[in-house]
Amino acid sequence: ECIDTGLSLVQKSSSVQRSMVEVAVDGRGFTKAFDLALQHPSDVSVLHVQVDKQEPDTGAPIWKRIVQAVEPNGTVWRHLAKSPPTKPNETAQSRIQSMAMNRTTAADVMSVGMNKKGDFNTLLSALLIDSSTAIFLLVIFCVLRSEFDLVYSGNIKRAEAAGDDFPKAPRGWGPCSWICGALCTSIDDIDDHVGLDAALMIEFSHMAMKICATIGVPMCLLMGPAHWFFGGMPEEQMDPLSRFGMSNITVGNWLYWVHACLVWLVLLSAEFWIEKAMLSFLPRRKRWLKMMPPPRSTTVLIENIPPEECSDIRLREYFSKMFSPEQVKAVHVIRKTDELLAHVQSRQSTELSLKRAQARLQSSGRRPQHWDLVGGLVDSIEFYQREMDTVSQIIAEERARFQTAAKSSVPDPSIWATTGFVTFGARREAEIALRLQYRADAEQFVMSFPPHPLDVRWSDLRFDLAREKLRERFGYACIVGLYIGFMPITVAISSVTNLGTLRTHFAWLDRILVAQPLLENVLEGVMAEFALTLFASFLPTLIVMIIDNFFVLKANAWMQHRLQVWYFWFQIIFILLVTAVGNSILLAFETLVQSPLQVFGLLADCMPSASHFYLNFMMLQWVTHAMNLTRYINLFKFLALQPILGKEQAKVHSEPEDQDYYGFGSRSARWTTLLVIALVFCSLSPLVSLLAFVNFAVCRLVYGYLLVFAEERKPDTGGVFFAQQLEHLMKALFVYAALMVGVLLRRGPGYGPV
Repeated sequence: ECIDTGLSLVQKSSSVQRSMVEVAVDGRGFTKAFDLALQHPSDVSVLHVQVDKQEPDTGAPIWKRIVQAVEPNGTVWRHLAKSPPTKPNETAQSRIQSMAMNRTTAADVMSVGMNKKGDFNTLLSALLIDSSTAIFLLVIFCVLRSEFDLVYSGNIKRAEAAGDDFPKAPRGWGPCSWICGALCTSIDDIDDHVGLDAALMIEFSHMAMKICATIGVPMCLLMGPAHWFFGGMPEEQMDPLSRFGMSNITVGNWLYWVHACLVWLVLLSAEFWIEKAMLSFLPRRKRWLKMMPPPRSTTVLIENIPPEECSDIRLREYFSKMFSPEQVKAVHVIRKTDELLAHVQSRQSTELSLKRAQARLQSSGRRPQHWDLVGGLVDSIEFYQREMDTVSQIIAEERARFQTAAKSSVPDPSIWATTGFVTFGARREAEIALRLQYRADAEQFVMSFPPHPLDVRWSDLRFDLAREKLRERFGYACIVGLYIGFMPITVAISSVTNLGTLRTHFAWLDRILVAQPLLENVLEGVMAEFALTLFASFLPTLIVMIIDNFFVLKANAWMQHRLQVWYFWFQIIFILLVTAVGNSILLAFETLVQSPLQVFGLLADCMPSASHFYLNFMMLQWVTHAMNLTRYINLFKFLALQPILGKEQAKVHSEPEDQDYYGFGSRSARWTTLLVIALVFCSLSPLVSLLAFVNFAVCRLVYGYLLVFAEERKPDTGGVFFAQQLEHLMKALFVYAALMVGVLLRRGPGYGPV
């Protein structure tokens, strides 16, 4: 396994910043020519190393030493050091080359391209295409809005029918009057009539624009020209987009001292606006709590009630001792009505079958019959009537059993769940009850505000604590599996949708592509993105399925909150930190656990080389917002149901929009991720801040209209999503700080800037 010929090895790994390694053998011994490249990997594109056939000290095969030197912690070295050749005629040279050429990293899966010459032209093309597409979609929306007012202005129609004065139909500007309506609606009006969650979505867009403007203006007006004129890199080697960013600064340049100061400016500016947003949020939250109507405002939700207190009578007696009996107005412990509900659903299904049989009798004049597994051929009407009577008798007995248990002071575990509601006579007692600890075990009598009555998940409230914890363990395992399995699943789909694979298995497709080379280029671009688009579009739905089946929630709004948290961190890992993940999230995690301080170098070596990708990514979001404005899914539902149900019922059944992707949780996670991208790359590529500013301006326009005039009002959590967004922003600032520390350590003039 000795190398005795020249070798050209193309490095595809995002963790190694060199495009080619040339190894030559001339018998003069192993040299340290790669030392400079290891110290400043982003400056070296070609590395020459001279080697002997074997190590003079250990006699080890020289190819191991070469790869260990070029990529000491990389996957290629790990495989070569541990895995023997799998082919009998495979040489070290072919083995190294195949390893390097065939590795699939997370950046490859996510189609994250590295910075290269020509990115400026790509940016201009993307700007033209994305802007034109967004404007075209806005024109389409103007046309659709005038034709289908129920879909796009349903809240106006509802307000007019109810005699409300909000929202009013926008006036002026003709077909573009909706722009005036969206921008002129104040946050206070949205808070009063739509909900605090919707108002704070708009407030977040305002805060994001302020952050982007505060950071982006000095970055573009001062640092961009400074990079261009004083960066020091040869002009012929740099793309105009790279010259405007930090890529144009040579190692040890004095501009790194300026960037060290700008890191403080970015962090302090972001924290200033985040703190200001929180201070403006607190009075709104306080007002929301004060305006909560009774009986919700005077009721507390109690979880994990001790078994000896699990009945209406016993729980009332307990709280009558803690408070006066006059202050406790109502007590309701959740009943375990799973069997009763199953019987009720069975009766409804049987009743529907009976009505169908009676309709057949009226239409044909003959009594319908069908085969029964027990009775053979039976009269359908008599059969379903007997079933109705039997099920009705069972339901009556079940209800009687629950009524008897409600009059008894002895708790029956088969009847009572461990969750209940206590309603007090005044808000004061409810507030006091929320803040007390009732037992030495703090996990008993857990108090909280009740969710909106229309949003309560009654089935989840019937679970006991043991079953709840067991289900949650499975749920967390599924979430971890989704994070770990994202890359293998996407790679598997990519292998199926790969154009080369399809041409191999379908000869007719190969003949068409040979005859039409232009079609091959088009399909190659489409199929390359298909796997990612297919899996990523279903990602919120997959997370919701896990939450819905394994986690016990109080209300659907809390499911959105969990979705927001997990969806956000998924995007941070596989969109923002995708170049640092490499080809395995487990290996990246293992590396950081063994040596946490490597995080600075890892981010500095990987993320700057992909900064141009996020400029195009940010502009693409303008198109997605414009597509959301068209409400194409709701429109398709409406058009399909209108001939059958009529306009009014078609409108009812076409709402709401898909909450997995368009709900508050999913939207909040995506918006926060976009602002985090702008913050993290604002120093490396100043233009990203201005593009993000435009993105959130589009958000203000699009969702300022949708939330007020088109979409149905959702149950309000009082700003839970907004508070979580601010928390995510504060945590994500660490990524920016760690990235800049790594860049200054790698390229700065010593440790001074750090």
